[in-house]
Amino acid sequence: MPYHRLEAARIPCHVVATDLFTGAEVVLSSGPVAKALLASAAIPGVFPPVHTSGRYLIDGGVANHTPLSTAARLGARWVIVLPTGAPCAMDRLPQGILEIVLHSLNLLTVQQLLKEPPIMWINWI
Repeated sequence: MPYHRLEAARIPCHVVATDLFTGAEVVLSSGPVAKALLASAAIPGVFPPVHTSGRYLIDGGVANHTPLSTAARLGARWVIVLPTGAPCAMDRLPQGILEIVLHSLNLLTVQQLLKEPPIMWINWI
Protein backbone atom coordinates (compact mmCIF):
# COMPACT_ATOMS: atom_id res chain seq x y z
CA MET A 1 0.00 0.00 0.00
CA PRO A 2 1.30 3.45 -0.80
CA TYR A 3 0.33 4.73 2.66
CA HIS A 4 0.62 3.40 6.19
CA ARG A 5 -2.18 5.30 7.92
CA LEU A 6 -5.88 5.24 7.01
CA GLU A 7 -6.18 9.01 7.11
CA ALA A 8 -3.45 9.28 4.42
CA ALA A 9 -5.58 7.51 1.78
CA ARG A 10 -6.52 9.66 -1.24
CA ILE A 11 -10.11 8.41 -1.02
CA PRO A 12 -11.50 8.26 2.53
CA CYS A 13 -10.95 4.75 3.84
CA HIS A 14 -13.05 3.28 6.65
CA VAL A 15 -12.51 -0.25 7.99
CA VAL A 16 -15.17 -2.06 10.03
CA ALA A 17 -14.26 -4.28 12.97
CA THR A 18 -16.17 -5.64 15.97
CA ASP A 19 -15.46 -4.94 19.65
CA LEU A 20 -14.88 -8.41 21.12
CA PHE A 21 -16.38 -7.53 24.52
CA THR A 22 -19.46 -5.54 23.51
CA GLY A 23 -20.18 -6.85 20.00
CA ALA A 24 -20.44 -3.25 18.79
CA GLU A 25 -19.42 -2.24 15.31
CA VAL A 26 -16.22 -0.18 15.34
CA VAL A 27 -15.37 2.02 12.35
CA LEU A 28 -11.66 2.68 12.00
CA SER A 29 -10.96 5.82 9.95
CA SER A 30 -7.51 6.69 11.26
CA GLY A 31 -4.47 4.86 12.51
CA PRO A 32 -2.25 2.14 11.06
CA VAL A 33 -3.67 0.47 7.96
CA ALA A 34 -2.16 -2.93 8.76
CA LYS A 35 -3.62 -3.02 12.27
CA ALA A 36 -7.08 -2.00 11.00
CA LEU A 37 -7.08 -4.67 8.28
CA LEU A 38 -5.84 -7.35 10.67
CA ALA A 39 -8.60 -6.43 13.13
CA SER A 40 -11.27 -6.42 10.43
CA ALA A 41 -10.23 -9.88 9.26
CA ALA A 42 -9.63 -11.48 12.69
CA ILE A 43 -12.05 -14.39 12.28
CA PRO A 44 -12.94 -15.65 15.77
CA GLY A 45 -11.28 -18.96 16.53
CA VAL A 46 -8.97 -18.66 13.53
CA PHE A 47 -7.03 -15.41 14.07
CA PRO A 48 -6.37 -13.61 17.36
CA PRO A 49 -8.15 -10.39 18.28
CA VAL A 50 -6.21 -7.19 17.62
CA HIS A 51 -5.66 -4.82 20.54
CA THR A 52 -5.90 -1.16 19.57
CA SER A 53 -7.10 2.00 21.28
CA GLY A 54 -7.95 0.07 24.45
CA ARG A 55 -10.20 -2.40 22.63
CA TYR A 56 -9.86 -5.95 21.41
CA LEU A 57 -11.19 -6.08 17.86
CA ILE A 58 -12.29 -9.01 15.70
CA ASP A 59 -13.77 -9.53 12.23
CA GLY A 60 -16.12 -6.70 11.30
CA GLY A 61 -18.50 -9.22 9.78
CA VAL A 62 -19.51 -10.34 13.25
CA ALA A 63 -21.21 -6.99 13.91
CA ASN A 64 -22.06 -6.05 10.32
CA HIS A 65 -21.21 -8.45 7.50
CA THR A 66 -21.81 -6.07 4.62
CA PRO A 67 -21.90 -2.61 6.25
CA LEU A 68 -24.17 -0.86 3.79
CA SER A 69 -25.75 1.20 6.56
CA THR A 70 -22.30 2.29 7.71
CA ALA A 71 -21.32 3.34 4.20
CA ALA A 72 -24.53 5.37 3.88
CA ARG A 73 -23.95 7.03 7.26
CA LEU A 74 -20.42 7.97 6.16
CA GLY A 75 -21.80 9.63 3.02
CA ALA A 76 -21.26 7.00 0.33
CA ARG A 77 -23.15 7.68 -2.87
CA TRP A 78 -22.16 4.45 -4.58
CA VAL A 79 -21.54 1.06 -3.05
CA ILE A 80 -20.25 -1.96 -4.90
CA VAL A 81 -20.57 -5.29 -3.12
CA LEU A 82 -18.45 -8.04 -4.61
CA PRO A 83 -19.64 -11.51 -3.62
CA THR A 84 -16.83 -13.89 -2.81
CA GLY A 85 -18.72 -17.05 -3.71
CA ALA A 86 -21.70 -18.98 -2.47
CA PRO A 87 -20.85 -19.50 1.19
CA CYS A 88 -23.86 -21.73 1.85
CA ALA A 89 -23.36 -24.06 -1.11
CA MET A 90 -21.84 -27.30 0.10
CA ASP A 91 -21.17 -30.62 -1.56
CA ARG A 92 -20.57 -32.37 1.78
CA LEU A 93 -21.21 -31.84 5.47
CA PRO A 94 -18.57 -29.80 7.29
CA GLN A 95 -15.97 -31.99 8.97
CA GLY A 96 -14.52 -31.04 12.33
CA ILE A 97 -15.26 -28.19 14.68
CA LEU A 98 -13.45 -25.50 12.65
CA GLU A 99 -15.37 -26.25 9.45
CA ILE A 100 -18.66 -26.34 11.35
CA VAL A 101 -17.95 -23.01 13.05
CA LEU A 102 -16.87 -21.32 9.81
CA HIS A 103 -19.88 -22.66 7.91
CA SER A 104 -22.19 -21.51 10.71
CA LEU A 105 -20.66 -18.02 10.56
CA ASN A 106 -21.21 -18.00 6.79
CA LEU A 107 -24.87 -18.92 7.27
CA LEU A 108 -25.25 -16.14 9.83
CA THR A 109 -23.69 -13.50 7.62
CA VAL A 110 -25.64 -14.49 4.50
CA GLN A 111 -28.88 -14.21 6.46
CA GLN A 112 -27.84 -10.75 7.71
CA LEU A 113 -27.14 -9.59 4.16
CA LEU A 114 -30.48 -10.92 2.94
CA LYS A 115 -32.27 -8.96 5.68
CA GLU A 116 -30.61 -5.64 4.71
CA PRO A 117 -33.39 -3.32 3.51
CA PRO A 118 -33.44 -3.28 -0.32
CA ILE A 119 -34.39 0.42 -0.30
CA MET A 120 -30.80 1.23 0.66
CA TRP A 121 -29.60 0.00 -2.71
CA ILE A 122 -32.10 2.17 -4.57
CA ASN A 123 -31.14 5.29 -2.61
CA TRP A 124 -27.55 5.06 -3.78
CA ILE A 125 -28.17 4.64 -7.49
